[in-house]
Amino acid sequence: AIGAESRLVEDLAIDSLDLVGVFLKIQDHFDVVIDDEDVPQLRRVADLAAYVSRHREGSAAA
Repeated sequence: AIGAESRLVEDLAIDSLDLVGVFLKIQDHFDVVIDDEDVPQLRRVADLAAYVSRHREGSAAA
């Protein structure tokens, strides 16, 4: 089962090419930009969810 603590690479077996695809879909769906320098910190599902939440709130406040 996929949970908040699931690690993208280690637990979900997402390779680097798949990860790029996941990030692109998330960017399109949630209208956010995932900065390249932030990618190494996005290791778990929870990290990705928090990142999207922060950046959506930031764009709504702007």
